Amino acid sequence: MFDYSIIQNLLKERNLEAKDLAENIGVYPPRLSDWKSGRLKFPSIDNLEKIADYFNVSVDYLLGKPDAPHDSLNVPKKISDDDIKFALYGTVDEVTDKKFEEVKRLIRLQEERK
Repeated sequence: MFDYSIIQNLLKERNLEAKDLAENIGVYPPRLSDWKSGRLKFPSIDNLEKIADYFNVSVDYLLGKPDAPHDSLNVPKKISDDDIKFALYGTVDEVTDKKFEEVKRLIRLQEERK
């Protein structure tokens, strides 16, 4: 069963506001109020998946299943370009877009050879 307080806790843990969530998952901010007040019982499956991805938790966790993981170690993290830059160069700021595009091109070339 969906309980909006789980979303409220995730927002609080991450020092975010509901409008941040709404913008990032592509819903009109009053929709969150509808879920919170119970005017709408729960988000669509599509929106639940977007919320889960945004917070890096499982849909099961959002639905209040007690054994559902919400620890980021148990849920795969999406790897950003900045994560890759840091892994390769130990910094993000000093890597130019041109240099990073060249690295991605070389990776694609290597993948094609397999």
